[in-house]
Amino acid sequence: MSFMAGGSYEWTSGYGAGNLIYTDADTFGWSLDYLDPEHPPKADWEFFRFGGNDYHVGVAGVFGQFSIEPTSRLILTAGGRYDRLDLENTLTFRDGCRWWRTSSTRSARSSAPPSSCCRTTRAPT
Repeated sequence: MSFMAGGSYEWTSGYGAGNLIYTDADTFGWSLDYLDPEHPPKADWEFFRFGGNDYHVGVAGVFGQFSIEPTSRLILTAGGRYDRLDLENTLTFRDGCRWWRTSSTRSARSSAPPSSCCRTTRAPT
């Protein structure tokens, strides 16, 4: 007969955003000849920024397992696990804002946007 129990907790935070690069405003893309592929000159590139959110994720889990061996050829095992995910996502991007932040799972950080156009809002839960 044996019993095993355990648990885990992980927390991380970061920032996510991206840029769509295009040269044709009608299709949000650029033409490409697959037989002779060449990228357009960087001077022709246009950028559409998307995303822009701070996130904080916490994951906690506990588990237990019970085993019993009634005979030498039979082992009965019962177990269970419970996980909880806690996600907070905050919009931090507004048109006209030009600031970026990096993510870290080991160090605390704080910063403030350079102007009032980047006020943070809490995402609906």
